[in-house]
Amino acid sequence: MIKNVVFDVGRVLIAWNPYLLYREVFKTDEEVDAFFKKIDFYNWNLSMDAGKSFAQGVAEKVAEFPMYEKEIRLFDEGWEKTVPNALVEPVAVLKKLKQAGYPVYALTNFSKEKFEKTLNRFDFFKCFDGIVVSAEEKMVKPDLAFFDLLCKRYHLKPEETLFIDDSEVNIEGAKVFGLQTILFKYPDLLEPQLNAFGVLK
Repeated sequence: MIKNVVFDVGRVLIAWNPYLLYREVFKTDEEVDAFFKKIDFYNWNLSMDAGKSFAQGVAEKVAEFPMYEKEIRLFDEGWEKTVPNALVEPVAVLKKLKQAGYPVYALTNFSKEKFEKTLNRFDFFKCFDGIVVSAEEKMVKPDLAFFDLLCKRYHLKPEETLFIDDSEVNIEGAKVFGLQTILFKYPDLLEPQLNAFGVLK
């Protein structure tokens, strides 16, 4: 029986799309892809999620790719453009869960500085009974220790806890740890997916 629900944040409750920012400097998505591949963008971003400050992360990447200094600094300076809005249907489901009496939590890979800014932008964060942010803990999903920290901090039994994430890698890690899981793909499917676990039926 599911007693607790845990949400990822990026691409589950809020839109996150770095292409929205980089299409301001590159003409096509293919050019953005080439830039991302060249500088190892996603692993670089994950290093900030793991606790490295943006100042340090930018400085290191600029030193590695000085020809892309402007484009690298843009990720810090224009970051909020990568998060244009909340996702209406999943946020409505979160609020419905809260109203139905389910304890709800967030477990997110997020940089400390950017999460603080995001927290002030979206009121749905007030729904959560607890939030665990990777940069503050110096660990990221799918590290099993990160799931363990969540469960121990809030006294959650994995088998009674349903974890929602858009990343297959994170979902697989959660399954190994023992959590019940939903792979998030489409906003309008989330409530039916929850119903399949007997939640909100």
